[in-house]
Amino acid sequence: MRTTELLHSVLCCPDCESGISPSLLCERCGRSFAPGKDGIVDALPKRMKDESREIAEIQSAAESSSGETAAAEIVNFERAFHDKQATYYDEIHSDLEPIKTYIRRLNEEIHSLTPASGIVVDLCCGTGKSSLPLVSFGVTVIGIDLSREMLRRYSAKAGTRKNLLLIHGEAPGRRSARKNAQPL
Repeated sequence: MRTTELLHSVLCCPDCESGISPSLLCERCGRSFAPGKDGIVDALPKRMKDESREIAEIQSAAESSSGETAAAEIVNFERAFHDKQATYYDEIHSDLEPIKTYIRRLNEEIHSLTPASGIVVDLCCGTGKSSLPLVSFGVTVIGIDLSREMLRRYSAKAGTRKNLLLIHGEAPGRRSARKNAQPL
């Protein structure tokens, strides 16, 4: 399945919750969901676009807020934290032998259960340590992460694979999954 068809079938606008047209534009507000120059689709809600704040500032805002505002600030904190971690994340979280063995076994199991034309969605995919082997097996992977820096690392490791779609956004919830999505 081509990237445009895949995006059109599974994504909705995170801002107004409308579907995405075959030309990858929001059907209501006109926002584009075409992959950027780095090949990553920007599906981060507009309310989360301010990436200039420092982690301490975001943490302070989260602590002094309540309800939905606090939850949004916590998500912003996670994004900023992982953007800063991206450069050394693999060295710390992927190189230890127990982790390598676990990831290899997990991918073998997922691959054995996934049809040749199957699609795997990797929520909070980071640098791809868990799903990049599936891409290598030929499985189509949709990787979603809050950290664009983590996604850039994933993309650099994957190269130009046609069976990988990286989305900078929140993990799908009840409001971000396309309402009329069909099983792929």
